[in-house]
Amino acid sequence: MRVIATTSLVLLVVLTKVPLLFGQQVAFTSRVHLQAPVLIASTQESKVYGFDSVELRADAGPPVKAVRLKVTFRTGAGEEITDDHRFVVDLASRESKRLIVDLGHIQGLKQLAQSRHQESGLAILSVVAVEFDDGSVWEDSGPVEGMPVLPVNLPKK
Repeated sequence: MRVIATTSLVLLVVLTKVPLLFGQQVAFTSRVHLQAPVLIASTQESKVYGFDSVELRADAGPPVKAVRLKVTFRTGAGEEITDDHRFVVDLASRESKRLIVDLGHIQGLKQLAQSRHQESGLAILSVVAVEFDDGSVWEDSGPVEGMPVLPVNLPKK
């Protein structure tokens, strides 16, 4: 009787680990730097790519010649850049254009989450550089530093 109880307990432990191995979930979103001259207005997903196409919108300024897009995959184990590509796109000031990018391979990201022993992950698309017709370049300088995330030493009322 004791052998049967031990066997069923081991089987229960094995079955509870199956969703972790086969049920990785990946969410897709975009992040925009506040000073970016090109915004990601929308994204479309396909069966293969989380970011099959994107609609880019140029802010006021010189015409845009190319953009560099990056996909960062974030899990509980940390962050990793999975895609970083330059796309040629002709955008006049305040113009929008849809661009096929094929970024964020869904199966690849699920396998990456599985290899990190994570049940889920977040794929984040961002504009990291913009090249203009006049030869100038805007680059994402990273997060704003020196600003506290939470208020510190609030006065008591």
